[in-house]
Amino acid sequence: MKKIVASCEVFLDKRRIKKDNTFPVKLKVTFNRERKYYNTNVNISEYEWNCIHQKRTPNTLLRIKQKFKELEVSAQNCIDKIDRFTFFNFEKAYFPKRPDKHNVEYAYREFIQELNAQERFGSANLYECSISALLKYKSNLRFDDVTPLFLEKFEKYIINKGLSITTVGIYIRPLRAIINREIRNENYSLNDYPFTKGKYTIPTGRNIKKALSIETIKQIISFDTESDKLMEFYKDIWLFSFYCNGMNVADICHLKYKNMQGNIFVFQRLKTLRTYKSNPKYIKVAISAPVRQIINKWSIPMENENSYIFPLLNDSLSPFQTKEKTRIVSHSINAQMRKIAQKIGFSGDITTYSARHSYATILLNLGAPIKLVSDNLGHSTVSVTDNYLAGFTDDFIIDYANKMDNLFK
Repeated sequence: MKKIVASCEVFLDKRRIKKDNTFPVKLKVTFNRERKYYNTNVNISEYEWNCIHQKRTPNTLLRIKQKFKELEVSAQNCIDKIDRFTFFNFEKAYFPKRPDKHNVEYAYREFIQELNAQERFGSANLYECSISALLKYKSNLRFDDVTPLFLEKFEKYIINKGLSITTVGIYIRPLRAIINREIRNENYSLNDYPFTKGKYTIPTGRNIKKALSIETIKQIISFDTESDKLMEFYKDIWLFSFYCNGMNVADICHLKYKNMQGNIFVFQRLKTLRTYKSNPKYIKVAISAPVRQIINKWSIPMENENSYIFPLLNDSLSPFQTKEKTRIVSHSINAQMRKIAQKIGFSGDITTYSARHSYATILLNLGAPIKLVSDNLGHSTVSVTDNYLAGFTDDFIIDYANKMDNLFK
């Protein structure tokens, strides 16, 4: 089998033009059809870029041309020295050690590299979003800049941009985690910690319940997608999630025939694989008649027990490509369900979260113990489930009040 070799090149990133009509020059590294881009801290115009690549480069641009060549040679030398290429190994070899232990971005980059190496791409993306937002507010951010006052001002800045209080939390929680990590590494003094009582408190967004009524779900089930096969497919995957204990999209994508044991699915949630590494926690889902119907309609024929059930993933995908494909599937479900919501006259959004929340809330309203709901969702504790549920319906509450009243008549 031919060995897959990584390659690199310097290129002009023309996706976004800067105010001075220049574009950033980036180093592109490609391995196994995946690409990663690294800043070179050089910005030039498209005209200058074209001049550099002419046979006769203007004298004023020769120095920049030489720098680009040196960047490529340096990167290729690093690639050639790596026995088992990964982007994490390349970054460790190519980038110098952190020159300033007080630099917030360097701390983020180190941790993001670790997350990517562990194939925790979702978490890596959260940290990327966090540091990107922080650097837009203040470039060259240092840990001694991160005071309670700084955080208060950053919160106000995010709100003034029209973003929600929930988004503030999404941006600041990773920063807190990075600071906690720096404390453990003895790069940060606990005396400067801005999150202690009486200093800055990370805001918590209101948990808006996303459960749908039984009537709305009946409308979705009976909705005729007519000849729109794409809508029909993603509607069925949404219903599959609802029928299967509100199964997450990632878990649906990864379902294999080996997970089918008679009339039950047995699987581990991808989200908690690391949490329960030493003591695996398995979820059991009944394969009801509607679930069996969806499987028969859309499944791939079984070649062996490791075959995927649905045509959503395949074994040729890298971990990063698998994560990206799962994200696209989730986005596609939401897009098609949004169209269905409009067609049935539902004013809110119907998303993958709606399927999970609706399953849990309806099961609770049927009288199921909250411990059963918690186990079926794969939650670590009942308190997680309690915060997750939309609560009892008004009719359910009134019905039980009447039952209590009748006891004393």
